[in-house]
Amino acid sequence: MNIVSPKSKISKDELISVLKNAIGVIAGTEIYDKDVLNSCKDTLKCISRKGSGVDNIDIDYCKKLGIKILTQHLDVVSDSVAELTIWLMISLLRQPFNKKRIYIGENLIDKRIGIVGNGQIGSRVIKLLRSFGCRDIYVNDIIKTKSSHTIEEVFKHCNFISLHFPLNKQNYQFINRKLLRQMDGGFLINTARADIVDNDYLYNELDDHAIWGFASDVIDNDIWGFKNLDNVILTPHIGSYTWKITNELLISAKYDCVEYLNLLHK
Repeated sequence: MNIVSPKSKISKDELISVLKNAIGVIAGTEIYDKDVLNSCKDTLKCISRKGSGVDNIDIDYCKKLGIKILTQHLDVVSDSVAELTIWLMISLLRQPFNKKRIYIGENLIDKRIGIVGNGQIGSRVIKLLRSFGCRDIYVNDIIKTKSSHTIEEVFKHCNFISLHFPLNKQNYQFINRKLLRQMDGGFLINTARADIVDNDYLYNELDDHAIWGFASDVIDNDIWGFKNLDNVILTPHIGSYTWKITNELLISAKYDCVEYLNLLHK
């Protein structure tokens, strides 16, 4: 049973080479596009992600080739990302990395906070906020039954807005300029995926200080350009990057992969 686990920061050519004759792969954030999938379509049976996001995988083409995609939804991942979200909120309010001046901070408890995406992570952020004493929390979710406010109400009335929903074809740049224009100052946090936001417009709003601050744990080429702004905090996708969670995700992804392949051979 040939199951491979590519190293991080692997090139497309290296990935194609690693996948040669593999029937299963333990996948990180490397890209599985048509070229990569075509190179192993005769042997590969499943892609087991060390996480829940699948925007690095051509899902439709996998379905066409009959390649199963497995994902992990461990509670400990949600806890870790939620903890980082709270740290980013406090850091935006206190500005500990501001080298230009001494910054008089603000208290989190006084803020009206909007949570967009009320799944495992979003709900844990709400729980942690309440432990800080925050009570004025607006919630909007793709599943309307889990929403207390509309998305427009969140962006119009909240001091803090934190994003916790996945990227797919339907919500590409869902946080568009129409919503961003409704922010009267305030702070935005993205620990989900970069492309759920119109980042070009966001950059301009931050540069003009129409939006007071932004923190992101998701970085692509567009977001990396934000590093020059003094009201931005960037972290390199470390929300779930702890020893405990990294090991548990790897073990879980390997277990699911082996279990699925065993079922195919019964």
